[in-house]
Order: sequence, then C-alpha cells, then structure tokens
Amino acid sequence: ELVGIVALSFAPSTREENMSTAPPTDAAYLSNMAVAGAHRRRGVARALLGASEDLLERIGGVDIWLHVMMEDPTARSLYTNEGYAEIEADKATLFGRGKARKILMQKVFEEGSNRFAASLTNNSDSRVYRVTCQPCQPCHV
Repeated sequence: ELVGIVALSFAPSTREENMSTAPPTDAAYLSNMAVAGAHRRRGVARALLGASEDLLERIGGVDIWLHVMMEDPTARSLYTNEGYAEIEADKATLFGRGKARKILMQKVFEEGSNRFAASLTNNSDSRVYRVTCQPCQPCHV
C-alpha cells in the first residue's frame, strides 16, 4: 500500500515556473510531498522528509530547499521542527491573483545528521530513485 510520496528536483527545468521566491538553481528542491489521509499524523511525512535528506547527504548535498503554503500551519510546524528556516515569503500582491502564498524554506545539513534508515534503488532512468523507509518507532507504517 502506498501511503506517501516525496519528489526531489535537481534541475530548474523540473520546477514550477514563475516562482517569486525561487530556490538557488544549483540546489536540491523538495518539489512535492503527500501522505494519504488515513496515514496522516503517524510520522509518515517526517520519515519521508528524513529519507530524502539522507539521500541528499549520501550523494553529497549540503542543503535542501522547499516551499510551504503560508496557510498550512501543520506543514510549517513539521518543517520548522525538523530544522528548516523560513527564508522568504511570497509578496502579498501575488495573493490577490488567486495564488496561495508560499514561504521558501531551507535546511543546511550538519555533518553526521543522518537519522533515518532508507534503502535506495534506481530504475532505468538514473535520475529517479525509489526510497523505501525502514519502519521506525514513531512512524507505525
């Protein structure tokens, strides 16, 4: 059963266009993370986030960037508690155009900070990895 997904972008061409608060073009970017409704509030998002960070550290990444919806206090709290810093918020003028306001966040990895066990496999497209989290105590998956 698929309970959650996470997507990382390593190239600007794979990111949303016209972001008013764009991450650096040479940085890893968490472009999407979702957890099935029945599995929320069980640590799945935290496990996916941790496995993504572990993957990035394994391949030499030093930081990760993401956007979070300003009106999503649960997600903002998750990222803040996991060490992400708010860098910049969308300008209020964009909100009037029907777009949800977003906050750009960044986490800089500390040496030896890997906390999650993950097995990594890639398919025929070497840019795509399957991250399989090892169940951890708080996750219950």
